Amino acid sequence: MSNPQAPLDSPRPAQAASPPRSPSPTSDDFDSPFSFRPIDYNSPEVVLSAHYNYYGTRLALGCADHRIRVYDRHATTGSFALTDTFRAHDGSVHCVRWKPGPATAVIGSIGQDLKLKIWGEDMRHAPNSGRRFRNIFAVSSGNEVMFVGLDFRVMDYECLLAAVTRDGLLSLFEPVKPEVYSDWKEVDQFWVTGESVPRGTESSFALCWQQCVGESVSLVKEGGMRGTVSCALASMDVVKLYRVSKEDGIYRFQSPFAELTIPGGNAKELLVRDVAWCPVSWLDYELVAMSSSDGYVRFFEVHTQVNSESEVTRTVAPRQQNKRGTASGITAGLAGVGLGNAAAARVSPESGNISREVILVDTVRHDGVWHIKWMPNSQTLVSSGGSVTLRIWKKAVDGHWKEFASSEMD
Repeated sequence: MSNPQAPLDSPRPAQAASPPRSPSPTSDDFDSPFSFRPIDYNSPEVVLSAHYNYYGTRLALGCADHRIRVYDRHATTGSFALTDTFRAHDGSVHCVRWKPGPATAVIGSIGQDLKLKIWGEDMRHAPNSGRRFRNIFAVSSGNEVMFVGLDFRVMDYECLLAAVTRDGLLSLFEPVKPEVYSDWKEVDQFWVTGESVPRGTESSFALCWQQCVGESVSLVKEGGMRGTVSCALASMDVVKLYRVSKEDGIYRFQSPFAELTIPGGNAKELLVRDVAWCPVSWLDYELVAMSSSDGYVRFFEVHTQVNSESEVTRTVAPRQQNKRGTASGITAGLAGVGLGNAAAARVSPESGNISREVILVDTVRHDGVWHIKWMPNSQTLVSSGGSVTLRIWKKAVDGHWKEFASSEMD
């Protein structure tokens, strides 16, 4: 039988002693491979770009002093040590990217000298000799305008490289011979906005591939050809989603199958700063995030349905927010509206019984946000920008994206 409740004026039982508080972190705590630690960067010049390799064991930094710095992670302590520093461009290095994949150490870079370069590691040279990475390929922008973005996409033994210039010229490259990265050929090129952005106009372009293993559920639903990959391109105030597939043995961009727009009456005055496509293939929808000049990060879902009706693409407003719709990229392309002649002439492989639904699921605030990146677990997004704060976002059980960690980077 249970004990009767004690009277309110009875003495309280003695409470157990609280556990001792953990000591504040010391320098010894940074010996753990799971802790954050600063990297020894002995240069007064600013870092303009940083990128990890496929395994997260190597880090490349593009710097304003025209150099690329490569760091290797120690297997036991987790600390990063400088492996090599070399002059990469005749100007600031604005973007560096490791080629995905577990094999060859290949770095792509773009600089203020209007060139795109590919660097290969030569293991015959000693670390920190300045010659461990050598330039194996270089190409200049054909329109005398600086490249502003590049990204690799690897599929089995094939590799693609996409690059976009400041005035919106998108170029697609692939190696002449598989797995030989010293010789590349241009296989596709077009103006993203239909024509060159006039000089003196503030522009914003960024791109990323959907870096997932295998084909996504949406691609399987629409019956895409084997080997088809997906690319997101931020173009001024809109993000366009493309499929890239082979035509007569050559990879080419198809018409954009969806467009992600910023809601609101002043959307045309805003610019999309960065775009990130969630690298997961098992979701039955595409998950894409964008950052914009108004200091917000927006999360979009693109749902694909196969039905007997004619092809329809529509935009659905977020919960209790904007209810304005937008025409699909395919419909606009066929009608010649909103796309240039080159983009309008591109053929879409989709059949007429495919409908798409673009949903703005959430909007989060990050003042001065510029860059965004999905973490390898495909469940968290990292954002950074002019506020000198790194924020990590994760989807909560109520379906909204919440900030669950942040770090001051000063």
